[in-house]
Amino acid sequence: MTKNKKFFSIITVSKNDLSGLKKTYLSIKKLNYKNYEWIVVLKKYKKKNLELFKKEKKINAKIISNKDKNLWDAMNIGIKNSSGEYLIFMNSGDLFYKKEILNKVFNLASKKKYPDIIYGDTIEKIKNIKHYKRSLNHKYVYYGMFANHQSIFFKKKIFDIYKRPFDYINYKYSADYALVAKFIKSKKKFFYFNEIISIFSYGGMSYSKQYLDNSRREHFKIKKKILKMNYFSIFFIYAIQNLLWFIRTFLNPIYKHIRYYKQ
Repeated sequence: MTKNKKFFSIITVSKNDLSGLKKTYLSIKKLNYKNYEWIVVLKKYKKKNLELFKKEKKINAKIISNKDKNLWDAMNIGIKNSSGEYLIFMNSGDLFYKKEILNKVFNLASKKKYPDIIYGDTIEKIKNIKHYKRSLNHKYVYYGMFANHQSIFFKKKIFDIYKRPFDYINYKYSADYALVAKFIKSKKKFFYFNEIISIFSYGGMSYSKQYLDNSRREHFKIKKKILKMNYFSIFFIYAIQNLLWFIRTFLNPIYKHIRYYKQ
C-alpha cells in the first residue's frame, strides 16, 4: 500500500433517508481505526442537510451528489470514486457492529496475505430485536448469496476489469449476486472471518414476495449463465428456496431456529 493511501473505502448509497444516513455516520465516527475514507453517494439532497458531515473533522467524508439510475449504478459510482485497498458497502442505516472491527479486518488482511474478499457475520435487526446470522461458506454461492453485503470487504483491484461491476442492465434485482458469482468463477481468494461485521435492519421492499420472485428469476439466469449449473440443480435449489420462504413467512419461529444462532 502506498504511503498516505486509505486502506478502507466505506461506500454509502442513500436516497431521501437522512435519518438512516446519520445513524451510519455516527457508527463510522466511533471507529477506532481511522485509515479509511467514507464515500457517500446521495440523491435528492439539499446541501444544507449535509453540513454536519462536511464540518465533522473526525470523519474523512467525500460527498457525491449524483443523478444515478438506481442503487447499483450509485454503488458503481462509489467504486469509481474510491481509493481504498478494500471496499465495503454500508448503505444508509447500516451500522458497524463494534468500533474495533476495521482494525481487526486490517490485521487479518495483512496476516492472511490480503485475500480478494473477506466476509463475516451479521446482526439482523427485526422489529428492534437483534438476531445473529452466521454467513455460509462462500461455496454456497450456488444456492444464493452466502453473506450480507454489509459484512463483505472487497479488494478494490478485483473490480478493475469491469466497466460496470454491478450490472444493473442485465440484473435489476440481483446485480450483487451476479458480481459475486463472477468472482467465484474467476477463482478469487475468499476468506471467512469469524466476527460480526455489521448490523442492518431487516425489512422493506427487498423482502417482499414480489421482489423475491423477481430476484429468483434473475438468480436462475445467473446460475445458468455465470455459474454454469445444469437445469436439474437449479430447479432443485429453487424448490428449497420456496420451501424456506414458506417457513419464513408462515412458520417464522422454525425459520429463526434454522437460520439464526445464539452468540
